[in-house]
Amino acid sequence: MLKFFNRNKRRVVLCVAIPYKYHQFEEWCNRKTDFYKQLVEHYGTNDDAKLWNYFKHTAFLVKRCIWRLRALGVRVIDECNLRDIVSMTSHDLIILIAHKQSIPEAIELWDDVVLPSDFALAIPEDFKGAIDMACCNSVDVLNILRHRCHGHSPFVARDSSVPINLHVSLLPLIIRQYFKQSDKEYIELFRDIYEQAAIRQVEKEKAVQPVMLGKRNDMSTLYAPKSVLAGDNFEVQLYFHRPQDSDVVEIFAKGKDSDAVKIDTKSLKMKLANGDNIKAKLRLENNENNDFNVIGSDSKSTKWDLVVDSIDFRINVHNDCSKRRCECKLLTFVNRKKVGEILFNVEIIKEGLQPDKSPVSFDNVRNQDDIKMEAAAELRRLLQERLLMKSTSDTEKNVINRCLRLLNTKDSIQTGRKNVFVSSTGDMKEYRMAARDGIISLEKNLNPILYENWVTEPIRPCDKCSEKVMESDYFILILGARYGHIEEEFGLSMTLIEYLVAVFSGKPILAFLKKNINDTEESIDDNQVKFLKRVRSNQLVSEFETEDGLKYQVKDALREIIPSK
Repeated sequence: MLKFFNRNKRRVVLCVAIPYKYHQFEEWCNRKTDFYKQLVEHYGTNDDAKLWNYFKHTAFLVKRCIWRLRALGVRVIDECNLRDIVSMTSHDLIILIAHKQSIPEAIELWDDVVLPSDFALAIPEDFKGAIDMACCNSVDVLNILRHRCHGHSPFVARDSSVPINLHVSLLPLIIRQYFKQSDKEYIELFRDIYEQAAIRQVEKEKAVQPVMLGKRNDMSTLYAPKSVLAGDNFEVQLYFHRPQDSDVVEIFAKGKDSDAVKIDTKSLKMKLANGDNIKAKLRLENNENNDFNVIGSDSKSTKWDLVVDSIDFRINVHNDCSKRRCECKLLTFVNRKKVGEILFNVEIIKEGLQPDKSPVSFDNVRNQDDIKMEAAAELRRLLQERLLMKSTSDTEKNVINRCLRLLNTKDSIQTGRKNVFVSSTGDMKEYRMAARDGIISLEKNLNPILYENWVTEPIRPCDKCSEKVMESDYFILILGARYGHIEEEFGLSMTLIEYLVAVFSGKPILAFLKKNINDTEESIDDNQVKFLKRVRSNQLVSEFETEDGLKYQVKDALREIIPSK
């Protein structure tokens, strides 16, 4: 783990027992698991391709959470079963992401369905760590575990499932604090962060009393994307909340849909009481040709629980849609009284490059080259979707186009040793060499990629750098006071271009910053200050002082994120 961050050496393991890759999803569909049946019931279709299209955003959020937790030093067990969980009870914290089926009540792990009593009895009586089971309705397991372990272990559970999208969005934040604050137990941090996010507090020994509303009226806020591709679907999110929770609502909305923007926010001109019935009806005003359809019901309701509640609708746009926009009207009722009406439009994009919507086909036996080519195809599709979004800036479009050109070259996908790209400005050569030594000393068949080792070619430097980043499996960023050489075409430094290519292509990124750069005689470039702020907003940045210090930090960080054989 990154030593400066996890000073307390707390050991954390994430056990994932739901599908988040297409071949996993395909397997669960074939097995007709309860998870699959719940998706069929929720979306009203048993077409596997359509189900994946609806579920893939949640799958991406789970995958992103895994990347971020691995970067923090968390061990991840994929496709976990009960044996895996029991073998991890030496850890300080076990986080389980699993599905809980209702009839009969049981926890659905990867290759087995486990009754709550069997799950609890499998945990050793002397277990002293914490178990986070908030993603599945797990209070019955919690009660048995407390009794079995004599109440000395903090278990995190709820009497209703926390939405996976929300939980995986907040987990990296919780774990950062867990590593930083040695004086706090996991359940305390879990509660603190969920309270900040205006979510109902979880149980510890007994239920926590809800926070009372203030004097101001409560509010409703609507989120939806500005545009959507024909043949795709989009989500409309209506939130009810206290005025002081507006910032938290945005965290929720972006967690569910990264393209969501705030459409409208207004006062309800009343204070909601605990248990008030809130209802919303969605009408598609220009749908005389049936160009759109609401997936599931167009009328939904919820009970106000004194914090934040949401009602979500998903709308499918047909491939042959004849309209340029989807005109929506959203009506809101509290205890059957109409309290609001919102009119808004979502633009339909029909021109330009249309991504391939068909799912990737996975055979039973595949070699490593096939897997990489399929991953490249999926990455190409995601980049094309991003390119068509109106929120994408011109600079980002240039970088994405360059990534797409590189993906389309037959030599862009490399096999064999794992490549680790080292990025920095030219004045940090001694630190680049230290990072190289750290990579080699790990002895995990890693190949450090540094521009000092490249041969001369008739190709622009920015193209060569971008190509090498795309060919790499991991990306190491070393930052100092200088912004570096600016590439004229982009108006950005070469280091920033390399970083953007790594971000858009989904590379695991490890960032390191020279400590006390403000104390150096050389002033920090304003562009470098913005670059540092951008990097810090996306991932953890580890500070180093010496070349040897950087060498061992690189070695330790890679050891934690590279799977053991």
